[in-house]
Amino acid sequence: MLTETMERRPEIGFASYDRFFPSQDTIPVGAVGNMIHPLSAPTEILFYLNESKSTWAVTLDAFYGSFAKVLEQSCVKTLLLARISDYLSPLKRAGF
Repeated sequence: MLTETMERRPEIGFASYDRFFPSQDTIPVGAVGNMIHPLSAPTEILFYLNESKSTWAVTLDAFYGSFAKVLEQSCVKTLLLARISDYLSPLKRAGF
């Protein structure tokens, strides 16, 4: 698919596809980014965490329950929770 797209639109350049395969990203410090859909079943989350040997995980607090069920069985040592409301204006935060 990537080859065909680049043949049809060569002006875009290969660098534009750096997020084409986000689960395979390598971060310059030697880490590997592995995106897991937050609505995955806990067993799937556990599989992905262990398969990638993840020691860190980042998720929204709304999805904490799915991660909490499998944390002790995984390699994860640090779970970072983010809240969407922390990044909203006061008016939007009130409605969220």
